[in-house]
Amino acid sequence: MISKIIELETLTPLFIKGKDLDYGEGMLRGSDGVVYLIDNDKLCEFIADNNKITEYVQEFDGRNKKPKLKVFLDRNGIYPNDSELKRMAKGITEISEKAHRDDEEQKNNFVQNGKKIPFIPGTSLKGAIRNAILWKYLWDNKNKSLLNTFFSAQSVFLDNEIQGIALISDALDKAEHKDFESADKKMNSLFNNSSFSKRNQFQNCKNNDGIIIYKKDFNSVEKKLQDYQRDFAKDFSKKKFHPNKSILPILKLEQLPQATQDLAYISMKKFNDHWKTAENNKSLIDFFRLVKVSDGIFIGDTSLKWLQLKTICKDNFGHIYKKGHTTTLECVPKAVQALFKITIDTELAKAFFPSRVPGYLQTVDELLKVVDEFFRTVAKFEDSNYYNGTTSIHADVNPNHKRNAKLRVNTNEVLNLYKITFGLEPDEILFRMGWGGGFMSKTQSLHLDMPNRVRVRDMNRYNGSPLAPKSRCLIAEGQNATEPLGWCKLRVLGDAKELALPSINAAEIKTDFLTLGKLGQQQVEMLKLMQQKLKRTF
Repeated sequence: MISKIIELETLTPLFIKGKDLDYGEGMLRGSDGVVYLIDNDKLCEFIADNNKITEYVQEFDGRNKKPKLKVFLDRNGIYPNDSELKRMAKGITEISEKAHRDDEEQKNNFVQNGKKIPFIPGTSLKGAIRNAILWKYLWDNKNKSLLNTFFSAQSVFLDNEIQGIALISDALDKAEHKDFESADKKMNSLFNNSSFSKRNQFQNCKNNDGIIIYKKDFNSVEKKLQDYQRDFAKDFSKKKFHPNKSILPILKLEQLPQATQDLAYISMKKFNDHWKTAENNKSLIDFFRLVKVSDGIFIGDTSLKWLQLKTICKDNFGHIYKKGHTTTLECVPKAVQALFKITIDTELAKAFFPSRVPGYLQTVDELLKVVDEFFRTVAKFEDSNYYNGTTSIHADVNPNHKRNAKLRVNTNEVLNLYKITFGLEPDEILFRMGWGGGFMSKTQSLHLDMPNRVRVRDMNRYNGSPLAPKSRCLIAEGQNATEPLGWCKLRVLGDAKELALPSINAAEIKTDFLTLGKLGQQQVEMLKLMQQKLKRTF
């Protein structure tokens, strides 16, 4: 095992949202707004006491793909009151209510633990690191053109699907503006002319007279489209990257199949016998499980700050404008520090890579060099391909319209931040995470050309613009956009002993988890502050 304690410092405000309340089975909201994390054994006792075991088993027997506990409890008239929730709870957390799509402001809380203390989930940290490693792997093997070649080969199929998505999206837009006649024409063109593979699934959007029943089932049609787009990438990658007919033979990981990635399911023709038993459990055959990342704990008192964000778009002429809608987020301000731990399981690494472990998986320092290289490349892309050379639109368009307003905006402050790479020193590690990071930070789209980036974007959420990315979410004050979200810097503080850095929900903590001899006095003092805070917390 190789373990290091990492210091993270925010360079711009950071926002990480907790899971939605309906994410899974284990969370229920009380009448006072508190979200209770439900103990499953106590939940079962509660359901048994209410004589609903048979109904519960039927609801969650696996055939229902998206069972929701709240829906089940409401439908059966047994939603627990606050006293019952407290008896069933194993903890509490803060999760903001979802705002209606037409609300002027949608407020979202920063993720917090059961004691209402903000933290950085280890999964968020590891996801950003993982994406950087995949980018490096594709780059080093000179496979940057491979993804473009694949998408070009599938372009006709993809474009037919996007055409179908566009027709449905346009129909929904017409229906929302009460133009049901035009909506009907759009859907009829889908049924009559489109090669959209799932068009038959939308046939039941018509009544017996052949009229689109948007007035009644608008949300149903919208949900069908969203479900299709969400499931498409998974189904598409399974069909196109089946282990028995892999079209990516160049990506050799010691004959080891690779887990599902951002754009493709990467696998080999033959499984190594050593991993054959893990064929149906992709987590076991995912080489990146040899990297472990703890939750991040903020140092000292972290005062969260409510900030307003605007969606900033680039039009086809290279002009920038902002939309009228405002999103309000509870953010960690810039210049706030947190600590987390990265561990590389060196023995597991040898099992995955018996010939030679890649250099960036041999030490934490080498791993973070790749992270820095990736995010500096992202920052350079944003500077040169999005902000540089753009000017605001000449005048506001539809300024009083909530959805269709296009307003003047100045992004010079944001451009200046990118020009100086956020004031980072050459030996510091650039990093980005959280909500608002954008298309290029979170996918392998740096390896794709513009037409294929557009295809990927429109298959996930139809936009129709010939530009991808088209928009950014930026902190705004009046007409000035001032900062992007999520940029941080990392620094290796020292070696960790074999005592794990606790997660934010741990019950207790020991104080000697670092080899302090390698740290300066300033870092020692910061760690003491963190330890004091943890003692107060737990």
